[in-house]
Amino acid sequence: MNTDPRWTSPASESTPSIQRSVLFSVAERYSSSVIGFGASMVIARLLSPAEVGVFTVATAVLAIVQSFRDLGATQYIIQERDLTRRRYAAAVAFTAIASTVLAALLVIGARPVATFYGHAGIAPLLYLLALGLLLTPLIAPASGLIQRSMDFPFLCWIGIAGAMASATVSVGLAWLGFSFLSLAWGSLAAGLASLGVLLAVRRRDFWTSPDLKEWRRILPFGTHLTAASLVITLGMQATHLIIPRFLDFTAVGLYGRAQGLVALLSRDVGASVYRVLVPAFAHAHRNSEDVRRLYLKSVTYMTGVAWPLYGFIGIAAHLIIETLFGSAWIGAAPVAQVLCIAGGISATWFTSTQVILALGQVNRILTVEVVVQPTRILMTLIAAPHGLLAVAAAQIATTMMGGVLFLTQLRALFDLRVGDMINATRSSAALALFACLPTFLMQRLTSDLTPHVSAPLLAVLLTFGASSVAGLWITKHPLGVDLMRGMRKLLTLSRRVSSR
Repeated sequence: MNTDPRWTSPASESTPSIQRSVLFSVAERYSSSVIGFGASMVIARLLSPAEVGVFTVATAVLAIVQSFRDLGATQYIIQERDLTRRRYAAAVAFTAIASTVLAALLVIGARPVATFYGHAGIAPLLYLLALGLLLTPLIAPASGLIQRSMDFPFLCWIGIAGAMASATVSVGLAWLGFSFLSLAWGSLAAGLASLGVLLAVRRRDFWTSPDLKEWRRILPFGTHLTAASLVITLGMQATHLIIPRFLDFTAVGLYGRAQGLVALLSRDVGASVYRVLVPAFAHAHRNSEDVRRLYLKSVTYMTGVAWPLYGFIGIAAHLIIETLFGSAWIGAAPVAQVLCIAGGISATWFTSTQVILALGQVNRILTVEVVVQPTRILMTLIAAPHGLLAVAAAQIATTMMGGVLFLTQLRALFDLRVGDMINATRSSAALALFACLPTFLMQRLTSDLTPHVSAPLLAVLLTFGASSVAGLWITKHPLGVDLMRGMRKLLTLSRRVSSR
């Protein structure tokens, strides 16, 4: 008799539509991003760069701690082929133990961290963020089960509820004068709102008592995943932790604003691409298809989107930041321009991690990251005394190193050569040139025409849009070909509907 039945939920009783799941996944990500970006525009006019910088340091500390928050239990739930109730309960137990211990360590370390950075306000920030960690065992395992069953519509509502709560509380408290604490309260409100939706709608589907009997099943998987996550997080958060030791909290706030603007592309467009490409590469590999050809096609598409957009952000950085966030943040514009170069470089190898994962070669990713991320930290330490532009330039160097190392790994997997990459990105380079050259000329022509930066920004944006469309047609980039094909299908469908 089976005493440990498989875990099932109503959402997993039927096979979900992949297209519908992807649609809701993208909708959740972009809805949350739009809400968060709108809130950040308001908060930028209520809080100074120094106040935001203090919060940035606290969240950098939290990000490193969160690398251990569930010891890989959530990802285990998603990928486990035979998920039983006892194994799910073990994942819940792992998450509860890890998050409780980490919250306690965060509280204990709050004052030493505040002393290290010479700002007493960091301590109460970390106390509030520690409270948010205690919500993890109530949310993270359930989220993993929802993703496993591909119930992305429900996940979409959870994400939107959290984003709305965070934006409302953060803006409201910032307006009332709570300074950087308003952002921490907003983060806690997001977790509570997500938990509220989960409990109100599907509490019976996910509730279980923690049970460690199947801990041996989770620990090996979680250990490797946690190690990789920690290495990457340390490298990515190093700038926020190093800058205030050499410069000040205003510099941290400005750098974070620049990084946030540039990361909109990699975080939203890139993450959407990531969710699609991993199963696509895996499917090609299982069916003995040409993974190398599919990878090069992904490079063409990724650079076709990224290079023109990074070029636009680089050209219009001053206009964008002053229009959206106010003149107090204008110092972030030069930093954003340098980071756009790093972003453009990373776009050439962004999809390499997806193909490596799909081929089951996870250790190759860790091999690269244990070289790149310590190097990033070292170069940031060297650059920080010389200012924010030097720190941003250090990211270009480490991004180039990462590209070389990842492409070396791909060459070992399917004989990828430099010439292949040049051929894959040639049309994207031409598209970026067609899109950005007129945009640059328009920016120069309109820079002194009016004291209101919104008018030049609108002119530059319209020029970029028009020249991008023209560039797609002139260069015959695959993106343009696919867009035209999609438009023809929509036109044909509309004609059929109207004729009925």
